[in-house]
Formats: sequence, C-alpha cells, structure tokens
Amino acid sequence: MFFVLLYFTSGLLMPLALNSYRTTTIGDNGFYGLRWTPFLVLALFLAVGLRGLAYDTGVDYLYYFNHYSNVNRGVFDAWGERSDFGYKILVQILAFVSARPELFFILASAFYMVATLKFASIFGRAVFYIVLVWPFFLFILSMNLYRQYLAISTIYLIVSALFHRRTFVALILSAVAISFHFSSIIAIFVLFGVFLFRKTNVHWLIPIIILLVIYFLANRINEIILFSIEVFQLVFSGVKSYNYSINIIGATAYETSVIRYVVLFINCIWIWLGFKISSRNVSFRVVYYLSIISFFLYPISQQEILSRIHLYFLAFVPFMIGILLYEYRRASYFRFFLLCCTVVFYLIRYVYYLFKLGQDFPYRSLLFSW
Repeated sequence: MFFVLLYFTSGLLMPLALNSYRTTTIGDNGFYGLRWTPFLVLALFLAVGLRGLAYDTGVDYLYYFNHYSNVNRGVFDAWGERSDFGYKILVQILAFVSARPELFFILASAFYMVATLKFASIFGRAVFYIVLVWPFFLFILSMNLYRQYLAISTIYLIVSALFHRRTFVALILSAVAISFHFSSIIAIFVLFGVFLFRKTNVHWLIPIIILLVIYFLANRINEIILFSIEVFQLVFSGVKSYNYSINIIGATAYETSVIRYVVLFINCIWIWLGFKISSRNVSFRVVYYLSIISFFLYPISQQEILSRIHLYFLAFVPFMIGILLYEYRRASYFRFFLLCCTVVFYLIRYVYYLFKLGQDFPYRSLLFSW
C-alpha cells in the first residue's frame, strides 16, 4: 500500500505544479513554452529522486545495475555488451564519473520527465492534463525498460524539433534514439511519414473500420507479419535468447480476454472524440495519428517483444487524451464526461498494476527501506 501511495502522490505533484498560468509562456514563434517555477522544480526534483534512488524496480533493473557496476570495475558484462552502442557509451561515461549505478537511474528519470514536459508544453494549458494521465499509460514500464524509455524520450524531442521546423536537429536526435534502442527506427520512420502527411485529415470512420478489421483478423495478421515477412525477427536479430525466437513470439501473440474488447470500445470513442480537434489543429493531428497507430498495433502485439514496438506509439496516447480533456472540459459536458469514464478505466488498471508491482518489487532504496 505504501508503494502505491508513494508513486501515486509523486504522479500528482507534477500536474499540480503545472496547474498555473505562470508555468506556460508563448514564444516569439507562437509556440507555448514552459516556465520553471519553484514549485515545478521542487516537484521534478522529488519525482526524479524518488524514481532514481529506487532499487530493484522491475525484471530488467538488475541487468542495468550490474552492467553499470561491472563497467565501473572493468569486468566484462555479457548482457551489456549486447546492448545498443549509445547506451553503452552513456554508461561508460557515467561509470567513469561515479561508481554508483544510481547516477544512471537518476539521469534517466530526469531525461524522461524533462523530455515529456518539453513536448507537452507545446500544447499550452493542456500540459496539466497530459502529465496527469501520462502515468496511467507509461509509468509502470518506465521503472524497468530504461533503454527503450531513453529512446521514447528522445522521440518526444524529435517531434518537438519537427514542430519547430528544425529538421536537422530532428535527424541528429533520430540517430541518438536509435543508438539507445535500435527498434526505435520503426517508430522514427513512421513518425516522419505521419509528419509529412499531417495536413491530410482522415475521417474518423476510416480508422475505426480499420481497427475493427484488425481486431477480428489479428491472428491472420500476426501470421503474415511473423512468419512471412519476419520483420520483428530482423529488428531483434542481435538477440539470441530463446524467448525472442520467431516461433515463441508467434505462439504467445494472441490475447483474447474481455479486456481486449473493452479497450477496442474505448479506442473507438477516443478516435471519434479526437476527430473534431484534429480537423482544426494540425499539431494535435500528428499526436492523433500516432495514437491511432498504437490502437492498430494493440490487438496484434499482446506479447512481450511485439509490445515493445507498440510502446513507441502508446507513448503518444497520454498527449492525445490530455489535449481532449482540455478541449472538451467546457465545450461539451457530455463528451467530457464520456472521456473521463474511459480514463477512469485506465486509472483503475494503473492502481491495480501499482499494487502488483509493489508486491513483486517492494520499494527500496539506499536511503530507506520498507
């Protein structure tokens, strides 16, 4: 229970710090920006410290912890040597600076938060709602999949650069993201494609029809992807573990619980609600399309490895939902209520997984332990 309260409180501090007109500014280019008030700095410091000093927060945590320690001592680490080169360079630099692995986790957490705030601030006052719902979708895995979240955070900065017409910066950041996790090349390729076609407004019925087809043909689609094209095997070709083999991925890719269809219903509502905003806001349309791609991928990515690809696009869903909450809070009480009901579903799931995480990995740190 303490674990839940600890992280839930941490997740509330940041949006509360952002719930003020003093935290948003408008630059000369017309884009919103972020003003770092003392309360916001304090909330960031507490959130980063809480996450960065936590010990053993997930299945992969000890891999990162031991790799950092081994690099500092000059000991060969088989897991670390198979990692992407950007991550290895980062660890080598940090291990030279300090022998404490907590330095990596603190800096990773700070990068997550700052990149998220940087991207969210583009949407002005909606930043409060974006940061409020972000944990419901992405917090749990952020304490485990560090390399992928470094790549996701860099992708946030890529989108920000594209919005500001800094294409060269976006290309440099793309190389950085790929160096953290090579699978991000798929998301980056799709992102640039979406950005190129961002002025094309697609009617909400089209993605809903596509989504329904994908749900009912998920098994067949998986067979085509996994056994004909074998694209996921190519992406993860450097991984030799049995769990990453194409047959094992295919055998465990199908999930048929009732929750799957609840998610389908909610996704359809979000697509319908988002269309109105997408029709008049090109910046939102980019987030809207990337979120819809995550809806398309969900029914065919119910497996650990395939879900990694889905995660890159799921990362944009909190931005879509946050903007919708902001836009509909006064424009339409019915739609706002409907949207809140769908968010409550994810809130319940979030609390459930926090309880489960707390049982599997009780909160511990070098400073205190419960």
